[in-house]
Amino acid sequence: MDKESREEVSPPMRFNMRNRRAVSYLVTVVLMTLIAVALSTLLYAYFSGWIGQRTTATGPVGALSIDTAAAYVNSTSITFKLYIRNSGVGDVVINEAILAMPNGTRLKAPDPSLGIQMNTPPIHPGSAGELTITVSKDILKPGSYNGWWNIKALGDDGSLVDIRILVK
Repeated sequence: MDKESREEVSPPMRFNMRNRRAVSYLVTVVLMTLIAVALSTLLYAYFSGWIGQRTTATGPVGALSIDTAAAYVNSTSITFKLYIRNSGVGDVVINEAILAMPNGTRLKAPDPSLGIQMNTPPIHPGSAGELTITVSKDILKPGSYNGWWNIKALGDDGSLVDIRILVK
């Protein structure tokens, strides 16, 4: 058979996909790079707090830390004085404190029925305020108050500060 007859007998010529590309290699690389950069930028923004802080307005406005703290014991009570600094952007009022005694007993302040008093002055941004908690010895067993006390103070905006104080 000669060449002409072979062409007539063979099936019709099909479109060869191996020689053609839908998107060039250079365009593919550029698109993948752009997608990777966009995704990494979104992840960075999410984890660094840009997105979360911009979309939610709730949460602590105060950033609290303790400058100094002391415990004073007299014949009728134990008084804790904490100087709390607010480095946040809004006023904070400490409205609750949890006191963990050395024996593990937890007390909540303020609780006038148990003789636990607490002052609650507002702490302005950039300044420190004095928080005073007084616990009556009438509710404590003699000697049960000696040791390390853990105090957690909770602000009205949800901010929290805690400290460990030795009472002798």
